[in-house]
Amino acid sequence: MLTLGKTLLKPTASNQVIDVDKPDVKYETVEMTDEGYVMQPGEFLLGQTAEKISISTKLCSVMDARGTLTRLGISMLQASTFTEPGQKESNEVLEISNIGPNPVRLYTGMKAVKIIFMKLETPANQDYSEVGAYSGQSSAHVVPN
Repeated sequence: MLTLGKTLLKPTASNQVIDVDKPDVKYETVEMTDEGYVMQPGEFLLGQTAEKISISTKLCSVMDARGTLTRLGISMLQASTFTEPGQKESNEVLEISNIGPNPVRLYTGMKAVKIIFMKLETPANQDYSEVGAYSGQSSAHVVPN
């Protein structure tokens, strides 16, 4: 089980079209307190796991949603949940949406996602920590296509 880190990034509305080839998205940084953060219906945030993930080139992993949060309308994973072989010291990014009708309070350290490790039959020939765009990330960010 991976838990939610303290820092959230909230996209600021600019009413400008975002070009996926040159994303220029501004974020407001929100540091959660002991009272947590109340996520409103329709709100989108970037978060990250409190834990740093490092895996060998002989393993890969996927993150999976928690049914408890999903039943409240909170989706922690919007995109690829795959962690590449050779990933080192990376806080995994969580794309968090409240798709339910009610505000939901999130807390630092709450159980956010499950992680499943898989052993590869053949080790990866490239180490993601050497070639990956998001290698070693310690905060959520966007890299152009």
